[in-house]
Amino acid sequence: MAKRKFNIAIMLAFAFLINPIIFGNYSLYCYGLVYGTSLLYTLINVGKLMPYIRKLPLSIFTIIAWTVVALTISVILPTVYGTFDYAYVDVVLAIYRRALICITLIMLVSATSPQDQIVENFMIYYVNANVMYIFSTLIFMLFPAFKNTWMNVLSLSNIYRQILLSYGYGGRFGWAGFAGFRNTIDCTLSVVFLTYLFGGKKSISIKQYVPYALICFVGNMLYGRVGTVVSAICLLVGLTLYRKIEIKFIIQAMLAVLVAVVFIFYLRVHIETVDQWYHWVSTPFINLIRTGSFNNYSADHLLNDMIFMPEPKTFWFGDARYVDPVTRSYYMHTDAGFMRQILFWGVILTAIMYGFWLFSILCMKRDMVFKLMCLAMCIILEVKGETYYELLPLFTVIAAIDKMSTHSKSISEYMVYE
Repeated sequence: MAKRKFNIAIMLAFAFLINPIIFGNYSLYCYGLVYGTSLLYTLINVGKLMPYIRKLPLSIFTIIAWTVVALTISVILPTVYGTFDYAYVDVVLAIYRRALICITLIMLVSATSPQDQIVENFMIYYVNANVMYIFSTLIFMLFPAFKNTWMNVLSLSNIYRQILLSYGYGGRFGWAGFAGFRNTIDCTLSVVFLTYLFGGKKSISIKQYVPYALICFVGNMLYGRVGTVVSAICLLVGLTLYRKIEIKFIIQAMLAVLVAVVFIFYLRVHIETVDQWYHWVSTPFINLIRTGSFNNYSADHLLNDMIFMPEPKTFWFGDARYVDPVTRSYYMHTDAGFMRQILFWGVILTAIMYGFWLFSILCMKRDMVFKLMCLAMCIILEVKGETYYELLPLFTVIAAIDKMSTHSKSISEYMVYE
């Protein structure tokens, strides 16, 4: 990346807090270590941060207050409706868990960064952590025996083992185990961060941007094809509005893609998993060129079967159900993020939730191109699955740091860092 000093300890913290290693027989202890360490670090520094927490604007506190309201409703609604389905409580709690990780990582970065570079450096560490994870996936693909050994170390369940053996899923594995939609979110967000750092902040060069963005695209092709489409949209929109699509950029991008394609075709011949992955990821796009349609079962199933108009009562007020009481799958078998919310608590509360999500984007003191990329990413990915509980806390933390950057003193003066 850019010529700047990287702290190895911070880099490792990003890598393993974003994608923690959870050993199957010791999952409780592993999660306790991840969140306990983060909470302890936050508590150690909270006294030092209080002067700045008090100066946070009403907008940030409003977002925080809404999450408390949402948590309360997710408990009250199933009780009033008599469904006693409290599974959605864990979804709202995920906002707090994600916020704790984001706050910890921001605090670590702020301990070694000037006030006006905290968010920028956070983005760079975040991208590098995801690139590391993508490389771990590639290593596991290249060395299947190592992958099988690591699967046993993680005590991966038989269900996930079967999924990883199914068509197109050979690349959905990293050091944390099964890698899917959440990793697609991380890769897409990394593309947005990179495009902003290259086009908006101009803090990374074209030689740094192109290979890193390409690696994140590869990650999306491994973890979820929808991320590839979303990343391409964000990249094209961002580079166009930043006026960065120049001859030099096009040439370097084409050369990087050519090298990647040659490398992939070479691996296809020698590694069956890579060959299967290639066919899985390329078939919808080949279909689009040949027929004008993706002809993809996953996309067709989502659009035709999982997005529908529920009954009026359910549409307006929800059924207070998040999982099916018999099959324990998602209620009404939908993967679409906005549908799950509507089915649980109706369109009104769903609109309020998304309104606060949009508000968190607008609260970030970044340029409108960055906000537009974030918005496009959120809307499209939320159609595929639930995204807001991952991104709402991240955007809110970034907005809070942006607001605090208006103060003269740096947070780093108040941080405890070893």
